[in-house]
Amino acid sequence: MCRYGCFPPYQPTNDLYLMSLAQGTYRKLQINSEFSESYHSWSSNSRWIAFSSRRQGGFFARCYLSYVDETGRAHKPFVLPQRDPAFYDTLLKSICVPELVTGPVRVRESALARAARSPEAVALGAPPAETPKVEALEPWQPAGH
Repeated sequence: MCRYGCFPPYQPTNDLYLMSLAQGTYRKLQINSEFSESYHSWSSNSRWIAFSSRRQGGFFARCYLSYVDETGRAHKPFVLPQRDPAFYDTLLKSICVPELVTGPVRVRESALARAARSPEAVALGAPPAETPKVEALEPWQPAGH
């Protein structure tokens, strides 16, 4: 949510909230910073949230991950790790729309570029009826370990 406007990445008042669908109530998550938090994506097991944040100085958005426990408490977020620890120090681009996917995105680069430049609508296949939940012993461990 943000106080006003239609482009949340540039609104410092933009924060992440958690809504109870059963009760229709919502509350501000503890992981917000003084800068914009926006464009979130939930993991298929509902225990991780990826979101865009400008918390490293307010200029560039980075992808952060936070573990969300069974009570809905979001834990300390961390920036998406990279092989080179200095990667974000030199990146002059924003990561505004992080997505968590469970498999490869099967599309050729040329087809994606053509669709992005086209005024035509792109037909998408129907999503699966249900996303299977995968249980892990600890939030940082892959399933089956």
